[in-house]
Amino acid sequence: MDSLPTKAFTYMMNRLPLIASDIPIWKNVIEKVGCGIIVDPSNVKEIGNAIDRLLDNPELGRQMGENGYQAVKNHFNWNREFENLLALYWKICNILVF
Repeated sequence: MDSLPTKAFTYMMNRLPLIASDIPIWKNVIEKVGCGIIVDPSNVKEIGNAIDRLLDNPELGRQMGENGYQAVKNHFNWNREFENLLALYWKICNILVF
């Protein structure tokens, strides 16, 4: 089971575009949602280019921020996670009982 840091979801909830490390789980989420730019964290030029891209194109940043907000509102929230957790507990209980 993978987990994602809540800090990024806080940024998404505040409609901020993300510039994130190319960690596979983050890459999948950000590319699927379209809420930010993935960079190699050891490549300063790549990070700078991502910042410049957002500064030079405020509409892109606004759209990425809105995409992130909608994703948190509709998919990455405690109600949805509660449903997933409850399903996991039921699965565990069924395994232990039978």
